[in-house]
Amino acid sequence: MKNLTFLFMSCLILIINNSCGIFDKEEDTSHFPVDELAKFEDLSKFSEIFNSHITIDFTTGKTIFAPSDEAFENLFATYKVSTIEELHRRVGGKEYFDEVLEFHILPERKRLLEFKGARAYSIHGHELRLSYLNDTLRIIRDGFFGSSAIIQYDIPVHQGSSIIHKVHRVLRPNYASFVERDLIQEANRLGFHQFLTALTLIDDLRDTLLDLSEVTIFIPTNAAFQRLLNQYRVDSIENLVAAMGYENFKKMMLYHIIPKVVWFPERNFEYAFQTMNGFPVHIRRSIFASLIYDLKGNAVSILSIDNNFKNGYMHVIDYVLQP
Repeated sequence: MKNLTFLFMSCLILIINNSCGIFDKEEDTSHFPVDELAKFEDLSKFSEIFNSHITIDFTTGKTIFAPSDEAFENLFATYKVSTIEELHRRVGGKEYFDEVLEFHILPERKRLLEFKGARAYSIHGHELRLSYLNDTLRIIRDGFFGSSAIIQYDIPVHQGSSIIHKVHRVLRPNYASFVERDLIQEANRLGFHQFLTALTLIDDLRDTLLDLSEVTIFIPTNAAFQRLLNQYRVDSIENLVAAMGYENFKKMMLYHIIPKVVWFPERNFEYAFQTMNGFPVHIRRSIFASLIYDLKGNAVSILSIDNNFKNGYMHVIDYVLQP
């Protein structure tokens, strides 16, 4: 009887100790296990940088396109920096760099052979394009249409709950602040000459936009401005100002400007934003269309989203908004 009692107490103590150990040693699931990645060549910088920036539960099943050590070295060399802090400053801050890293993460676990079609979407719904070589997925294209080779694939992490495919360069989403051009340079590069002319006709607006810490502009195409010129039966932006009146023209232009960063983080998106003339615009985006609604009830197509420049984003529209 004494032996049975002793055996029972010993088992009880062992169970209690093991239970306490479970709670004391709860696994950190929000980071990549460095010891798991140590056996794979060329992923040490990836592990270090992602673990210091990203907090996501990787045990729920994720796919990560992990840049190689050489990819990060090339990124540092491109921006002529030697530390991650310097890189943050060069690309617009840590939050922008976090967006770049999150662009590499897909919301579900997929081996390379499980990808179907030519597109995949990051955890924030942004698109990556996939290409095949000899019937095998080998190339992934980012938001700037830059291509990266997939040089190693199907690397399991967190006991296989998530999976890594190694790529040879850092992917860049087109909504991240990885550009050197300012608003004027970017609009000129894209050929929005009527918009640029309109900016110069409003006192100090050009310099104000360049000096803002962040800004979003809905830029009408040249054809959209031409339709407005035809409506007023004038042949130039200068004559349009005279026909509308300076103050009305200014209010119209300010209605296209939001003094904050507005990009489209999800495929389904609906929100109202206050413009610089004090009135709101309503934006709605779905998998079918991207639209902006002005105060006159016009539903205007957004032709191109998330084109970014030094201090913000421009979205191209096919109509001049009316406040």
